[in-house]
Amino acid sequence: MKKWAEHIVGRAIIAFRTLNFQSRRNISLANMVIFQYQLRHISRGKYKLERYLDSAKPTLAEYLELVQKIKNAVKERKALLAEKKEISFWNIPKAKELNAKIAELTEDIEELKSEKAVLLNQLDCADDAGIAAIKKDIAYAEAGFFKLEQQEEKYSSKLKAALSEYAENRTFQRELEQKKQQKHKTTQKQKHRHSEQEQ
Repeated sequence: MKKWAEHIVGRAIIAFRTLNFQSRRNISLANMVIFQYQLRHISRGKYKLERYLDSAKPTLAEYLELVQKIKNAVKERKALLAEKKEISFWNIPKAKELNAKIAELTEDIEELKSEKAVLLNQLDCADDAGIAAIKKDIAYAEAGFFKLEQQEEKYSSKLKAALSEYAENRTFQRELEQKKQQKHKTTQKQKHRHSEQEQ
């Protein structure tokens, strides 16, 4: 009676461990799926933000550089116009020289403005007033990209832990199966010996 009770208790413990293992394995699998989904979602978000930043940041930098060139050229042109007003009416060679420089600067300014219009179009801005919004968008995109990188690191770590746990559970399952097989073999041998003794 005692051996029978011990046998039942032993079977119950094995059944509980197996159930517990299966539950842990299912949780590990579910976590792996969730973490992989999160990482794919993060990867897509990073890709979109990276594409935007790779396009917008250099274009904005080029725009700002052009704006500074235009300001410098306009300032220089004003200075030449002021100088032209100050020279004597009879100083024709100097007037011609200044007129040539002013004409060249005027042409340069128009070219720079045309280039600036192209860049504004690339940034989807109707005019210079839209640049403030672009700067904000870039700042938000950079902050978002940084946040996604942090989340990627977090979920990568969690996925690694889930994979490790799943591997441990598989090892436990193999060991459990080996023990069950060994116990079954032992039981069969004992039955065989008992049968031989009866004969």
